[in-house]
Amino acid sequence: TAAEEDRRKSTRHMGTVRLVSSVSRWRRGRLFHMFRRWSGMALLTSAAEQFRDTMNRALKKASDEAQRERQHALEALRSLMRNEMEMKVAEEKAEASRVLAETQETARQEHQAAITQLEFDMETNFANKELEWEAAVKRAERVGEAATEQQKIGLQLALDEAQS
Repeated sequence: TAAEEDRRKSTRHMGTVRLVSSVSRWRRGRLFHMFRRWSGMALLTSAAEQFRDTMNRALKKASDEAQRERQHALEALRSLMRNEMEMKVAEEKAEASRVLAETQETARQEHQAAITQLEFDMETNFANKELEWEAAVKRAERVGEAATEQQKIGLQLALDEAQS
């Protein structure tokens, strides 16, 4: 019957429409699910990228700050060591000046003592030479006197002989 045939066609058409509608809804649901998943992933990716950028900036800032602190500490240490070295050099210079002054004073005293000893030795030597000279002069005078006495005697004898 035609009414049954129409009803069957209508039922088939309704089933087909339902099936197409279900497939459409399934596709839309699937697309919506995939879009939500993609959106979530994009959001997570964006958040992760933002977090990574934030962390990179924080690490860079901390690294730069640590580098500045190390540089400052290194400069402070260099300054401290330079000051200590300058103090040690000043102490060494003062000690060297003191030792030099002591050495110069000791050398001056030794030199003065050597000059004094040399003067004493020269005076002693001069006195000895003077005594030797006086002794030689006295011997020469005695020899001369003895020779003069002998000459006088010889002359007296010659004069006596000539008178006789």
